[in-house]
Amino acid sequence: MRLGIGSCAALAAFAVALLPAGTAQAVKPDPNPWLERSFLNIAHQGGEDEAPSNTMFAFKTAIADRGADMLELDVQLTADKQLVVIHDDTVSRTTEFAGGRPRNQVRQRTLAQVQALDAGYWFRPGSYSHNPSIPAEEFVYRGVRTGEKPPPPGYSAEDFRIPTLREVLDAFPNTPINIEIKQPKICDGGIECDAVGVLGIQTATQLAKLLDRPAYAGRDDIIVVSFSDLLITLFHTVDKAPKVALAPALAGVATYALLGIPPIPDVAAFQVPPKQYGLALPELLNQQGVHDDGYAVHVWPNGDEPDGEASYARLLALGIDGYMSSQPSRLHAFLCAQGIPRPDGSARCP
Repeated sequence: MRLGIGSCAALAAFAVALLPAGTAQAVKPDPNPWLERSFLNIAHQGGEDEAPSNTMFAFKTAIADRGADMLELDVQLTADKQLVVIHDDTVSRTTEFAGGRPRNQVRQRTLAQVQALDAGYWFRPGSYSHNPSIPAEEFVYRGVRTGEKPPPPGYSAEDFRIPTLREVLDAFPNTPINIEIKQPKICDGGIECDAVGVLGIQTATQLAKLLDRPAYAGRDDIIVVSFSDLLITLFHTVDKAPKVALAPALAGVATYALLGIPPIPDVAAFQVPPKQYGLALPELLNQQGVHDDGYAVHVWPNGDEPDGEASYARLLALGIDGYMSSQPSRLHAFLCAQGIPRPDGSARCP
């Protein structure tokens, strides 16, 4: 559904109703390190068009070889309450698992069962097609996880499994990481049943507990996001000081972009698509003085404005601070050509 400009007031009123009590004043990091980290080439799912989604292989190559400055990933909770890095709430899109519900759901499988699967099974550059007519050799990493094919030099079979969040955090202690709390959407009967995020409550709680561990609590380069206002608020409530930086969900974005009302405390960045519901969100954020108010802006592509050079150029001109690309190599080449330095001021190109 798309909303016209005439629907903005209704959307804003709905968003205000969702806001928790007592959040009229936002507490921003001061200084906000996410404003200093610009411009960020953020590898969405590790750059899922170029490497198997949310695998260690994707994350490692995104940083080492494909020009990314930051990683974006998604977390789900297994049956034995382990945080694993996978976008979908089922394992079917990326792995060889051929069974149906409920066994294909991440939350119905243990960590051992999830990690035994081949997370590169259905990857083809730019696609995860399950079309059986596609020759098996086009699935270039199929079988690496299971030992049927040797891994690329410098990598291992484990780099092609579904990793735990702890594995990623430990492997990238100095790399900015964007963590999305996913909402499991598929109930056992196949019904879309978690629109407000109830099934994600345990995920948000476990994530807060993990990030409060001494190994991670001192990091200021982690940001937590969700499409669910409930999950963001819950995470922020459970999270101990020093609080992890946040990006707001629907209510926080809508009330600030449309009304100028600050989001919940410790929001450090707004993460939005170029256009949604008929609204040009980066432009609306700029009109509210988003940078003057101390917030960064990160953009992720959608069907209204997909990943590509025209979008990169337009959004850079608007002054955004980072872009979540499924093709970080492509974004890297564009940033090189434009002479856009890395966040630390160094040149992107030799």
